[in-house]
Amino acid sequence: MYGGLNQHLQNFNILVPEQCGFRKGLSTDNAAYNLTDSILRAWNKQNYVIGVFCDLAKAFDCVNHELLLQKLRFYGIRGVILDWFNSYSLDRKQRVKLKHLNAENGFSSWKTIKHGVLQGSVLGPLLFNAAQLVLNVEKTNMVKFALTKFSHCPLQLTYEGKICTEADNIKFLGLQLDNHRTWKTHMDQLLQKLSTVCFIMRRLVHVLHTDIHRTVHFAYFHSLVKYDIVFWGNSTHMERVFLLQKRILRIMMGLGLRCPCKELFKNIDILRVPCLYFFFNDVCCQQS
Repeated sequence: MYGGLNQHLQNFNILVPEQCGFRKGLSTDNAAYNLTDSILRAWNKQNYVIGVFCDLAKAFDCVNHELLLQKLRFYGIRGVILDWFNSYSLDRKQRVKLKHLNAENGFSSWKTIKHGVLQGSVLGPLLFNAAQLVLNVEKTNMVKFALTKFSHCPLQLTYEGKICTEADNIKFLGLQLDNHRTWKTHMDQLLQKLSTVCFIMRRLVHVLHTDIHRTVHFAYFHSLVKYDIVFWGNSTHMERVFLLQKRILRIMMGLGLRCPCKELFKNIDILRVPCLYFFFNDVCCQQS
């Protein structure tokens, strides 16, 4: 059922291209690329840029069943298939069990679920993409990605009488974006995590076999560094990450702090951080 519905949405271009979540071949990297590319293009044209980062209130729990079925019907889902979704979505019931009470009195009464899609289900994320949701203004932030003069201009954004908070930086899909795109905040947080990895490696290097050290490197260091490296990899802060990688490599091999690392990277088949940037940058270019 998921495959058929997804194919229908793809064939008729029902989901907008900017929708990257829960779609095959797309990820948070694509969403982050679309945002940063839009900012850079606007800056190149000497335009001012304002980013409004919306938070959806209890997104999965607020999907209206009747509205969802109306949208499916509007998008061409009819007959037996629509009846199946009607049966799948409507008249579900739930109740609460209190652990400290006995089996007879430990349950609340049954309540009909009128909103929400099943989290953890295969169809849930796809139906979530097609549903109307409610904006949580309190957690919605505005960032002025701008030149120096514009960053000091007073600006207020309101929605239904509520003021959206203005921020100098925002966390977007794991990226810390500041209003001047210096990546300092993001790199400070990344280096803090990588320093923890360095500490862990010092403790593990004496109790694990040498072959396991490389696995630990990929599990804890590589996985953190490669995420969205295409965005911050050309910043001035990248050298700090590379220095920390060399320190971890020396710890893995039981070498001194001043031992050269150039041949070590080749011997254990690990890419240096600058090479990781070029590699994932090429992958991103081929996919775009």
